[in-house]
Amino acid sequence: MVVQYILKNREMFEPFIEDDAPFEEYCKTMDNDGTWAGHMELQAASLVTRSNICIHRNMSPRWYISNFDQPGARMIHLSYHDEEHYNSVRLKEDTGDGPARPITIKQKLGQRSLNQ
Repeated sequence: MVVQYILKNREMFEPFIEDDAPFEEYCKTMDNDGTWAGHMELQAASLVTRSNICIHRNMSPRWYISNFDQPGARMIHLSYHDEEHYNSVRLKEDTGDGPARPITIKQKLGQRSLNQ
């Protein structure tokens, strides 16, 4: 879905391809399972799924891709490891096989609150 979205919105994404490969070749490579994806693909994933994305990193502030401001906008949580790997995140007590339950992030006193 993400690669198809990038292909359909070439004018939005082509300027951000960092490789020297032509756009079509880049998209063909990205369409292979297991291919590393970066910020551009996460931006497309946010848009195609109509979800904001929160990326959790060890000992670092959270990073957000926020494309949707409406109340109740879906938030996908990912963890980023060793500057090369993303995992989906769900609450420790959320052991279901279906979609992850919503996560509420509690901020320290004096910081803005973000509820999802």
